[in-house]
Amino acid sequence: SYWTYSTSRSTKFDGNTVKDLPSVNATISTGFTSTFYGVFAYYNYGNSTYNFSVSSNTFDNIKMTSTGYITYCWYNYNANCSGNTIKNNLANSTFYGLYWYYPYNEIIANNNTMTNNFTKGTTYFTYLFYGGRHEMVGNKIDNVSAKFIVGGLLIYT
Repeated sequence: SYWTYSTSRSTKFDGNTVKDLPSVNATISTGFTSTFYGVFAYYNYGNSTYNFSVSSNTFDNIKMTSTGYITYCWYNYNANCSGNTIKNNLANSTFYGLYWYYPYNEIIANNNTMTNNFTKGTTYFTYLFYGGRHEMVGNKIDNVSAKFIVGGLLIYT
């Protein structure tokens, strides 16, 4: 999404399942050949009543020969990214579960789960750059591995 705005309703990417990409039997060497983006969102405007939401989604069994971003969200206002499940994914390079750059006002990222993910590079569960208030409660990381670094929570303020 790009430049959504409303004062009386939310822009939502909620309750979706993305599974078995590019195919059920893909491997790390036969996966997506370029960067993978599960949710690509720029400049979505929410407010304190109607937030921009990427919640209750499942991303399962995605294979990437390059870098993978499950959520790639830049400059979103009043955002909620909660209750997502990221599991059984393989990346040949860097893998980001929740990547949010400069979330204005606030981002709520609660009760997300990252399980059984592997990369030959670096894995980040949550990667937040700058922004306003950050709320992160009840998130779970289990059986995540990387050849170089596994980062649970990386926040730049």
